Amino acid sequence: MSQPTSAPANAGPKILKLKKGDLLFAEGDLSKAMYLLKTGSIRVFKKKATSFIEIDTIRSGQIIGELAFLDGLPRSASCEAIQDCELIEISGATFTDTMTRIPEWLKSMLKTIVGRLRASSNKIRQLESASQGLDYQKDGKSQAYVYLSQIESSRIAATLLLIASRFSPPGSQTGMISAEHLTQYGLSIFNIATSKLTSFLDLLCQSGIAVTGEAKDGQCYEIMDLDFLEKYAEFVQTESATSTANRRDLTLRGFFVMSYILKHLHGYRKGDEDLVTVDIAEIQRREGEIQGKLPFKIDEAEELIRVGFIGLLQYPSDNQRLSSFSYSEFMMHYKIQRTLKALDALNEQKRKASK
Repeated sequence: MSQPTSAPANAGPKILKLKKGDLLFAEGDLSKAMYLLKTGSIRVFKKKATSFIEIDTIRSGQIIGELAFLDGLPRSASCEAIQDCELIEISGATFTDTMTRIPEWLKSMLKTIVGRLRASSNKIRQLESASQGLDYQKDGKSQAYVYLSQIESSRIAATLLLIASRFSPPGSQTGMISAEHLTQYGLSIFNIATSKLTSFLDLLCQSGIAVTGEAKDGQCYEIMDLDFLEKYAEFVQTESATSTANRRDLTLRGFFVMSYILKHLHGYRKGDEDLVTVDIAEIQRREGEIQGKLPFKIDEAEELIRVGFIGLLQYPSDNQRLSSFSYSEFMMHYKIQRTLKALDALNEQKRKASK
């Protein structure tokens, strides 16, 4: 994680610049300054055991780090940039110089307010529970921290669909989502942490489902495939109510096979009613020629057949293994599985960071 950059000391007010993912300060650090956030947004969180608690999201125009700065105690939480940020640093020297020019009664009032805020913060901390999911393994005993669960991601997808549908022109196939609407609907109405909203949106950008842009109130997102949000939320909700043995969340190997089929799908013509027939054996041979070895076994395609992503294999000859399926449904299932695999990778990254 890179360190924030600042302007030279003689360049007037000290300006700090953070890249997305940079840490402004960590819980337990000693305070040397507080900050005015000019642009961007910052996630405030605490570590609890092997998980994290989402505390708040700071936006442009707000002060951050004031409690520890004013009462001299260690930082009570960590702050990480959700977007690229620019901040004004208010140092101890600057603040002390300002304090010499205000009356004693105002100093006493400030100290009282800070003390009460700190006491309230401590009481809340004693009552709070970790905003985490637990990933139980097959033995039913071991568990792991989950930053963003599949169920949470389906709620986010439904929220994004609501926002995009509400503020997009009638009949539009795409939808714009602003930072203001994320706060208004995602955080204020549905109580979803902004950091998780933006994390899921980043996954959608990686998959080409969304693209980023700039608006007056900060970064905005354009959802390029509104139908995907509905299908994704529906898929995850259905899976959550399905027994483990019957779920359609592919293994990594199954997803690799699906990816190879997609790579060569353009070479097979669609028939009537969106039906396409591919030769799994031919795809295996082509990839083997490219890679110098066979990338998968034919029987690994059985997982895709079991979950209904492709049709049963047909054997017209010894070197052919044909499968027919709906082209549009296959493409949608691929997008969903790709997003779920990206979600797994995100959770693994957060697990490593929590250790």
